[in-house]
Amino acid sequence: MSEDTLDIVQTDLTAVQTDLQQVVADAKSQYKTQRTRLQADVTAAQTAVDAARSTPSAATLSGVRTAIGKLSKDVSSLVDQLAPPC
Repeated sequence: MSEDTLDIVQTDLTAVQTDLQQVVADAKSQYKTQRTRLQADVTAAQTAVDAARSTPSAATLSGVRTAIGKLSKDVSSLVDQLAPPC
């Protein structure tokens, strides 16, 4: 993973953080557990990206992949819960 790729991941993560802030504002007390989980996921992803930037290695890059994967899974889960029933 190159520095350019980490820049792209950082840009996308920043967009996710902004979107999450809007979800938190809109949901207020609804979906509190999911909001808390997503906020923790975003923090973990940011920490992983920061670690990969400061010390690029297979381990830190794997940490980015793991953190982004968990964030993606939890976002998908929330989207499924927000979707109106068919």
